[in-house]
Formats: sequence, C-alpha cells, structure tokens
Amino acid sequence: MSARVSRRRLAAYVVDRLSEGDKSALGMLAAYIVDERLVRDVDLIISEIESEFAARRGAVVADVTSARALDEASRASLVQFVAEATGATSVGLREETDTALIGGVIIETPGKFYDGSLVKQLNQLKLNS
Repeated sequence: MSARVSRRRLAAYVVDRLSEGDKSALGMLAAYIVDERLVRDVDLIISEIESEFAARRGAVVADVTSARALDEASRASLVQFVAEATGATSVGLREETDTALIGGVIIETPGKFYDGSLVKQLNQLKLNS
C-alpha cells in the first residue's frame, strides 16, 4: 500500500510534469487514481489541477457565497480583496447565493478560506457569552 498524497501536492506534481511537456503525467495520474481508489475524488482532483494551472499564471478563481446576489460594487470589492489576499493578478468569482448566511460572505480560494458571514459572527457571540 502506497502513501496517500494530498490533492494539492498531486496537482502541483501533474502541472510540473505537464509544464515540462511530459504527457505521461496524465497516464500516471489515472493509474494513481485507480490504484488508490480515488475515483470518487476525480472532480476534486481536476479542480485542484485547474487551480494550480491558474495560480501559476497569476490567476485565481474564488468561490463566493453570499446571502444575496452581489451588485457590481460588491463584486469589485471582493475581486480587490481576493487579489490582495492571494497576490493574484487576475481574479474570477464563482458566485452562489445562500440566504441561510443572513448577511456577509464566505470566500474560498485554493488554500484560503474566509468566513465573514453574519451567521458565523452570531455563533461566535453566542459562544463567547
């Protein structure tokens, strides 16, 4: 039984190999997925590889969940926030609405997570009182 490798390290390895022109990396990735029985994780692994490719080009895609649809000003502020937090030169947003958040946003990028939702703030108040 071989040691498991994190999706992030696996993605970095595949991107390194593909960047060097080594197309055998895809076959090795497929073999690893089968050997380690990670077929259910294929979508997550592909997402990590896409994120790694984007990051190396100075781009990042952030998943943003908000209580209400974002307006242009909020969207621009979030793009600036994510760019500063990640050092990315290009930022894309995948937006989702979840009314259970009450207010605020949750932002997730590869390797970073920020929960600025009102629900979290209320739960923290409840724990601290």
